[in-house]
Amino acid sequence: MAASNAAGVSSAGVLLAGGGAEQRREWALLLGEWGHGVRQASDLKSALEMLAQERPKVLVWVSEEPEDDQKESAALREIVASCPLLPVIMAPARRDASRALELLRMGAWEVLPWPQSQTAIKAAVSRAIRFEGTSLSIAPPPHEPSNRAVLWGLAAVALAGLLLGALSVRRAQLRREAIRRAGAHWDIPYSHPSSLAFDDGGFWVSDWYTRTLNFQRKPELSLARVVPLPRETPIGIGFGGGFLFTSDTRGRIVRHMKDAGFTPLGVYRQEAYGTVGIAYDGLFLWTVTKHTLYKRILDADLSVVESWPYSGQKAASLTFDGESLWSLDAGAGELIRHRLDRPGEAAARIALPEYKAGDYEPVGLAWDGSRFWTVAARKTDGGAGAPRARIFRHAVIEGQVR
Repeated sequence: MAASNAAGVSSAGVLLAGGGAEQRREWALLLGEWGHGVRQASDLKSALEMLAQERPKVLVWVSEEPEDDQKESAALREIVASCPLLPVIMAPARRDASRALELLRMGAWEVLPWPQSQTAIKAAVSRAIRFEGTSLSIAPPPHEPSNRAVLWGLAAVALAGLLLGALSVRRAQLRREAIRRAGAHWDIPYSHPSSLAFDDGGFWVSDWYTRTLNFQRKPELSLARVVPLPRETPIGIGFGGGFLFTSDTRGRIVRHMKDAGFTPLGVYRQEAYGTVGIAYDGLFLWTVTKHTLYKRILDADLSVVESWPYSGQKAASLTFDGESLWSLDAGAGELIRHRLDRPGEAAARIALPEYKAGDYEPVGLAWDGSRFWTVAARKTDGGAGAPRARIFRHAVIEGQVR
């Protein structure tokens, strides 16, 4: 059993392999601070040579370039084949849920895209060490009658079977968790979405070209209702205080009843021109233009209480998750968290890999109670039959970045 240091972290051997010297140095410093003995191997050949001579408690494979998929896969296959019970933590240089799932299926113990929080690294290494999945090395029994040798062999086989079974169960659990946490997308049958809001078990998507609100019912996101808004060109939408609020291209915010046809109740123009996002926190109505965030009260004029310069590049939408206000920054392709006491500051920024390629422009953001969703319009042609608009379900954000 590994000894424990003053911080309460089990001290055990960790083999760092792959990547660049600077990356391995950063990992080694962290692991050393937590009391782990660390060895390093610059490449796969060196790592396999070390594994032939000694057995670390866990191996961490670090990738230096985002394009290292082939090298990562080859390394993982060789290491698993050499030491099938050794927990292998992969640290790829990019965040990609489908790639992480692929590595887990190939036998990775855990996937931690680099850079990663110290909390996540510490927890992953500790879990791997507690499993103690090092390849078995059964000491030869003393020369005794042959029936004792048979019993020793059967015991070794049984122990190996138990460990392999436990490892298979754990890997299956990790695969299921990766699938649950991963993102997904759905193509939608209209081409000019402008905003997104969650209500009544599904998503309302505004389409500015057809002047409609479209209800996509969960979980399959099938199109269940279409409500025309013939007097508006809807840009931003949001539910709050028992109403639906929309903004349009004429610089108005419109309050609607939540009836079958979303009957208009009032029109407001106070600093409303260019409003792209609307969210309600239970007390105040928040709106945002591309570069300004507004806090409003639900009075007869939707009066502006205060405003702040937007802390991103180009705002596209707003939503509230029960504790914090979040905005969708279309300029950077990321989510920004705003604390209600300091809404003008960016308390956290979360990159959305779905928009890294630049094929889609994010236009709407919603929170369904457990994770974030966005709607986007295609920016590039994409060829014949290419989907014109999509709804994205984003991967679970660890701890909701509280």
